Amino acid sequence: MPDAKPVRVPQETVNDERVRLVRWRVEEGAPVEPGAVLAEIETSKSVLEVTAGEGGFLRRAASEGDWVPVGGVFCYLTVHADDPVPAAEAGAKTEGPAFSRKARALLEKEGVDPAAFSGMGMVREEDVRRHLASASAKGVRREPLSARKRSENAALSGGGANALRSLAALRCSEEAYRRAVERAPAFEATPSGLILFEAARTLKEFPLFNAYYADGDAAYYDGVNVGFVVDGDRGLRVPVIHGADSKTEDETAREIQDLLLAYHEDELNVERLSGGTFTITDLSGEGVTRFDPLINAAQSAILGVAAPEGGSFELCLAFDHRLHEGRSAAAFLHVLKSRITARA
Repeated sequence: MPDAKPVRVPQETVNDERVRLVRWRVEEGAPVEPGAVLAEIETSKSVLEVTAGEGGFLRRAASEGDWVPVGGVFCYLTVHADDPVPAAEAGAKTEGPAFSRKARALLEKEGVDPAAFSGMGMVREEDVRRHLASASAKGVRREPLSARKRSENAALSGGGANALRSLAALRCSEEAYRRAVERAPAFEATPSGLILFEAARTLKEFPLFNAYYADGDAAYYDGVNVGFVVDGDRGLRVPVIHGADSKTEDETAREIQDLLLAYHEDELNVERLSGGTFTITDLSGEGVTRFDPLINAAQSAILGVAAPEGGSFELCLAFDHRLHEGRSAAAFLHVLKSRITARA
């Protein structure tokens, strides 16, 4: 098919064997000019744009979210919009997280189960080191899943090892939240700290959300260590408040501010970034009214805080269905909401 010219994934870093197609920037069958951005790909280092070396009509050979080998074809440029293109290359799509070569080498050296990173996209060397530090810093108790849950997991995943990610969301009154923060003056500077404070206590009532899936077992953490996502001029980081369920409001607020200061001064060390058992990410300041956050390695849930809309905002709980069910996720959210609004 001489009129179908393949566009291949470039070798942007020597550590990558495959990349993830994050987003198409051109519609299927649309004309493109030389130099036009075709798509965004995620490598072990960053998200990059792939441009067209020549003009033509774009014909997709992969979908958003697919993993494509370096050097593999992810689209074609044709002379006419309806020109035929070859079938998708075998092996172009791969399920599960991708590991950089350094991450893979460290996994093999330390004997870490790759399943601990289920639900992640690209796993880098620092992710593996963070997991190792986390595992050594926390006690973990493993309990086999019930036969019913194992059968359910097999039916839903076809027996695969990938996380079965689901999302539950619950609307909360913006006014009630505002009044609750007013009655918790420690969190005046960081209002979302109140959500973190109450989430840590909710995790004590729902310990399975403070656990992760491990080869048919639920691995429960002894401590409640809540991480919160910070994404600014220093890049995305997840500092962790250890023993968050036992800290007072003043202690929690002070530690949040200390960690934020350390982030801005680029002084967050491995200890302050390791050991998380649950994560909170707040996009309310970005105007996002609902989203599906990505679960971190060796965790089974992450709580997203969305922006207000129509007098209310959403708490979005992404969870690993291999451990949890929609009903338990809803119960977690209702208890968390009641703990917050009870202060109003």
